[in-house]
Amino acid sequence: MNNPEFDSIKNYEEFTGYKWDRAELKNICRAHGLLFVGTEKKLNKVIEAYFNGEVIPPRRNWYTNSVLLRTVNISISDIYYIENVERKPEENLCKR
Repeated sequence: MNNPEFDSIKNYEEFTGYKWDRAELKNICRAHGLLFVGTEKKLNKVIEAYFNGEVIPPRRNWYTNSVLLRTVNISISDIYYIENVERKPEENLCKR
């Protein structure tokens, strides 16, 4: 079964009626200015949010987005810890 053009799809339920591979999902997200890096599950969540009126732009710290937090199950305390971990100076990381 061939998938229709993404822009002709009216809602997420219709979208899920078709089988989309990761490359297609990535291209859809990229073409619409959405986050385009991740697993099929994550990209489907990005597209679901798009149909619900939320835009998840491509950015480096995707794990701070509340929509995606529901998918990957990261708690707020984990994010606080990740963002506030003290980093060692570079000279301590690369001992010669």
